[in-house]
Amino acid sequence: MGKIVIKRAKPLDVVKVARLLYQAYDEQEGLYPEPNELMVLNWVTGIMNEGHILIAEKEGRVIGSIGISNYRFPWSEKWYLYVDWLFVSKGFREGGVFEALMTALHSLADMNKAPIFGGISSGKDARLKDRMMKMKGYTYLGGQFLRMEADDGQRVEEEQFKLDVQAERGD
Repeated sequence: MGKIVIKRAKPLDVVKVARLLYQAYDEQEGLYPEPNELMVLNWVTGIMNEGHILIAEKEGRVIGSIGISNYRFPWSEKWYLYVDWLFVSKGFREGGVFEALMTALHSLADMNKAPIFGGISSGKDARLKDRMMKMKGYTYLGGQFLRMEADDGQRVEEEQFKLDVQAERGD
């Protein structure tokens, strides 16, 4: 049985990380749009070039990853590390991989004197993920909500919408 290694991803790991993210998509209960392979590869490559990707590897297989961007709120000069994704393959969730990735993330943040921001509690087990983050000392900042588009094909024309809004305001 091989040892689990946490390391910075290299360009040759991009495809492995993308495959891992497809596993995340398969678990998310249909709330996110279907990924486009080229766009996923571009996204992962962009994070690698402009941010950080840490991987958990066992015997050459990527079993977990965290993608981290440098982020600044539009109204502030303060830089944060933003967690774009954090995912561990199903068969390795009990083996300390999450803990090891979080330790590496915290080390990166401490070296850069940067707070960490991001949400990882979508998909299955959202309450468990929220609890795990609170146990790590993170503060809950609110949630993200999704309203799916109407599937009946009825759309309000833009001009009609403007007229309706003006009528409601009394313009």
